[in-house]
Amino acid sequence: MKKATRNFGTVLGGGEKGTIFKGKLSDGSVVAIRRIESSPKQGQLEFCKEMELLGRLHHRHLVGLKGFCLTRFER
Repeated sequence: MKKATRNFGTVLGGGEKGTIFKGKLSDGSVVAIRRIESSPKQGQLEFCKEMELLGRLHHRHLVGLKGFCLTRFER
């Protein structure tokens, strides 16, 4: 994530659900990466359910989910 975002350098937006950064993957894809620091507001189960929903969501005006990172302190 750090490499794709150039150490989280370009902020696109943010809010209570985290900060969104612009990134570029090794295959050249430009992506939006939402960085969330772990907090009691969003538990692991809730986060996993959100990722499952986003993984199934397909719409021509929305970008698809490419993947996610789930660590102890960041999501």
